[in-house]
Amino acid sequence: MAEQFLSAQTVTLKQYLSRDNGQYTIPFSQRPYEWGEAQVNRLFKDLTALGLSENFEDKHVLNFFTFSNEEGSLKLFDGQQRTVTTLMIYAEGLKIAVERKELEPKFASKRYQNYISDEDEDGNVTSKVVFDKKEVTDVFYSLLDLENKDIFEEYESSDSSIQTFIDNKKYIHELWMVFVAEHPGIKVKDVLTSFLDSSYLIQIVATTEEVAQKMFETLNNTGKSLEDYYVLKNDLVSSLGVENVREKWNKLDDLLGEINRTSFLSTFATLTKGKTSKSELIDTLFNPDAEKEVHEQLLQLLLSVADAYSKAVNPNQLDIIDKNDREKYAYLTEMLTDVFSLKQHIQILTAMIAKKYTDEDKIAVLTTIKNLAVKLLFFKEGRANQFESPLAELAHAIYTEELSVNDIQEILSEGPLYVSDDSLRAIIVEREITTPSARKKAKFVFKELYDYEFENSQSETRLPNILQQIHYEHILPEKPKEKSQWLKDFSDDTERRHLTNVLGNATLLIGLKNEKLGNKEFYVKREVYSTSFLPENKKLAVLTKWTPIEIKKRSNDLAERFIQLYK
Repeated sequence: MAEQFLSAQTVTLKQYLSRDNGQYTIPFSQRPYEWGEAQVNRLFKDLTALGLSENFEDKHVLNFFTFSNEEGSLKLFDGQQRTVTTLMIYAEGLKIAVERKELEPKFASKRYQNYISDEDEDGNVTSKVVFDKKEVTDVFYSLLDLENKDIFEEYESSDSSIQTFIDNKKYIHELWMVFVAEHPGIKVKDVLTSFLDSSYLIQIVATTEEVAQKMFETLNNTGKSLEDYYVLKNDLVSSLGVENVREKWNKLDDLLGEINRTSFLSTFATLTKGKTSKSELIDTLFNPDAEKEVHEQLLQLLLSVADAYSKAVNPNQLDIIDKNDREKYAYLTEMLTDVFSLKQHIQILTAMIAKKYTDEDKIAVLTTIKNLAVKLLFFKEGRANQFESPLAELAHAIYTEELSVNDIQEILSEGPLYVSDDSLRAIIVEREITTPSARKKAKFVFKELYDYEFENSQSETRLPNILQQIHYEHILPEKPKEKSQWLKDFSDDTERRHLTNVLGNATLLIGLKNEKLGNKEFYVKREVYSTSFLPENKKLAVLTKWTPIEIKKRSNDLAERFIQLYK
């Protein structure tokens, strides 16, 4: 006779949640609670619809819930998100039923004890669902407690489940408020009874965790694919056992905090294996046939790279002693992300931090990447994905070959991202700035140019790093007044529109002067420029006129200065 390793039965939600049916433990190998508003809303509507009069005869099937049962301990492998959310919906419904005086507190408390959590006279608590971490369990039931009116706005924890509990608790309360407003004749207590009695699920119980995990992978039906990060966690647990993975994986979660796990895993794969597509992450990183020693090394390597990655993503975590270096590093990382929407440099930084390059080396490499971003993404109007493959390959080389900083600079400057001065010169002269994104980048390059020239003149003056404090000034106004000198000097409308938007027609102003200048004549603008602390504006103030000749001359002059700046 074949050995029976699976059993299945159909039960109502009432039977499933009843504490008489046993306590459910969320195993360490499972991902955190992470349902968002879309999934919560869908389940809420499915359940509460059963309490409407027109739906009294309806049934709702919640599908499969998969468990392992070893030594009488029920571990929930598939169904955590639905079970936890259902408990939150039910507990919030009980609170509202009490507030609406549909239920006396003592009867609401009895229902809470039947399906959620109870405490005996000796202080022993028995809860329906227990998470792997005590902190997570404690916060969850604090939020569900019928007498707890507080919602933690922010709770400091490395476990993402806790903030998701808090967010969904608020959202579920809002959903109940909308429901009672839309259905004034319906009693919440009756809705709760209906969805317990009229919701069904198939409870599958495996005799071992291994079988339950395989069933989960086969039947995972939450509507959200399991992240590779948690697939890898399960694979390592299957190979090494929970106790050999738990401590290190918890430390891994602590290091990553709220950082996107898929992005981390992609960076890890890039550094250790080379550029890897998201669809091949697990197959690339985990070989199920490898020796346990290899899997132990993988787990240790994940920790090492996570430490570097967290510092690359959060520059404040880097211990840069020299104040000037610290400010330069922060400026470069912020500008690459904020101005150029670049993320690919994170892989380079992770590799350099992991391999203990000096702060000076990291700043030098970031500066080179910034210069390339200016050339390719601003002057040449390219896309950030141009950097993806070259920087991924370089990050892998840095991590595996430990290149010198000179090697890194040479690869960046002469590799696939190389831009010649000659090709750049004509582009800069004709570059038109017509979008908010382009204007932001233009402010950045002018700021860098003016700061660079301040530095060369031994001046300590610098423009603000916050670009919102800098105004981008069109010398020839975008909308000249009728009968103005501007329209006389720029009689060709097509040429005027083009020259209005080129870099040669722009400068920077600090404060409210730009708003006041608007479309005033050049002789008025000259007076304001003469009071500016910027040498460039003082040079403009010396001119007696601003015509196509002056714009074209300055465009060529700026092209040479920008090329020199970003060599």
